Amino acid sequence: MTTPGQPPGGNPPGGGMWGPQPGQQAPGQPGMMTPPGAPPGYQPGYQQQPQPNPYGGGGGPGGPGGPYMGGPPKPSGPADGKAIISMIMGIVATVLCCLPLIGPVCGTLGIVFYAKFMRVFRESGETLGGKGMAIAGLVTGIIGAAIGLIYTVYWIIAFFIVGSTASMLPFLK
Repeated sequence: MTTPGQPPGGNPPGGGMWGPQPGQQAPGQPGMMTPPGAPPGYQPGYQQQPQPNPYGGGGGPGGPGGPYMGGPPKPSGPADGKAIISMIMGIVATVLCCLPLIGPVCGTLGIVFYAKFMRVFRESGETLGGKGMAIAGLVTGIIGAAIGLIYTVYWIIAFFIVGSTASMLPFLK
């Protein structure tokens, strides 16, 4: 369907729906296309200048203040063994928490090794690696110890109940 002022081919003068056809220029600017509703004096290809940060700090990522307010992150060294042990003990505590005493013991070891690692980490000026592993050991150690403690108490109560009712059953004598 053609509208008034449109040639019979279907495309308006100066281009089709997607802009000028190859070999054509947009009306208005030589070699440039002006978007519809652009303000007077609009020049395509120019970007708006960055505005100053109203909160201070200056610069963008990597500049003064950077993405971290204290500057760029400190490089970390190799992971400490205490962090690795903390994470392993926490994972073991969480996986084996349904076994009596295994969850609470391994979870407690994960928490203790986390505390030992954090002491060494602070003394090193926070340059040791493995802080994330130590935190994982702390979290999984707490979860494993708590659930393991619940299971341990459950099994102790269950054994006492079974032990006290066994004397009442005549076929167990």
